[in-house]
Amino acid sequence: MDRPARRPGPPVDAARIQPDEDDQAGGQHLDNSLVSTWLEDPDLAAELADELERLRRLQADEELLLALELHQFTGRLWDRFVRELSRYGLGVLRAWIRHGTIYGKAKALTGYGLGRIEGWPDDQTIDDIATDTVVAALIYFRDKVLMTHRWQSSGGASLGTFFIGQCLYQFANIYRSALRAERERIDQATEPMAELPEDRFDIIKGIEETIVANDTVAEAMAMLSTDRARRALFLQENGFSQREIADELGLPDAKSVENLIGYQLRQLRKRTS
Repeated sequence: MDRPARRPGPPVDAARIQPDEDDQAGGQHLDNSLVSTWLEDPDLAAELADELERLRRLQADEELLLALELHQFTGRLWDRFVRELSRYGLGVLRAWIRHGTIYGKAKALTGYGLGRIEGWPDDQTIDDIATDTVVAALIYFRDKVLMTHRWQSSGGASLGTFFIGQCLYQFANIYRSALRAERERIDQATEPMAELPEDRFDIIKGIEETIVANDTVAEAMAMLSTDRARRALFLQENGFSQREIADELGLPDAKSVENLIGYQLRQLRKRTS
C-alpha cells in the first residue's frame, strides 16, 4: 500500500539547531572554573582530607574489632589494645581534670553536675582518680560495648572516642566517691582536738586493722592500685614520717602523703567490705 507523499514543511532555520559557539565555550569555561576553584580551596581540601582520614580510621577500627572478636578479647592483641587505650584514656583524663574542663563534659553527657573544692584534687589524687576511672571504663567497655556490638562504625565515632565517653560516665561516680572522702577528711581535720577519739591521732594504727583484719600486710600491699602508694604505705609502716616519705617519693609535702595513703585505704576498705 503506497503512502501518500509528505507535504513539505517550513524551511529550517540553521541558527536554531546549531549550538551557539560562544554559549558552548562559556558553559565549558564555567564548569572548569568551578572545579578549579573547588580543588584549589584550602579549607575544602582540608575538610576532604579530614573526612578521608576519619573514614580510614573507622575502617581500621572495624578490622581491629573483628580481630579482637576472633581472639575472644584475650591474648597479646587484646593486651596491646588495652595498653594503648589506657595510655590514651589516662592522657586525656589527666589533662581534662587538671584544666577543669572535665566537669562540663561530664555534665553534658550525664546531666549531673559535680561538686568542687578549691585547690583539689592535687596531682597525686588526679592520677589516682584517672587510673581508677580508666580501669572501670575498660571493664565496662569490653563487657558492655565491644562484646555486645554496641559500637558501630556507622555511628561516626572511633573506638577511642567511644571509650572516652565511657570514661566520662565512670569518672562521675569515682570522682563523687573521692570528693566525699575528701570532704570527710576536711570535716575531721576541723573537729576540735578534745572531741577526737584517741585512735584518730594516727592515720594508720596498723595496716591489718585499717585495711583487712585477717589479711597479711603483703596481701594488702598487693591490692593497692599504684606502686607509689605501696611504697608510701611500706615506708610509713616502717617508721618513716610523712615528710620523709614525701622526700623519698618526690612529693611536694607531707599533706600529699596523707592524701595519697588516705585515699588508697578508703578504696581498699570499699573493695574488702
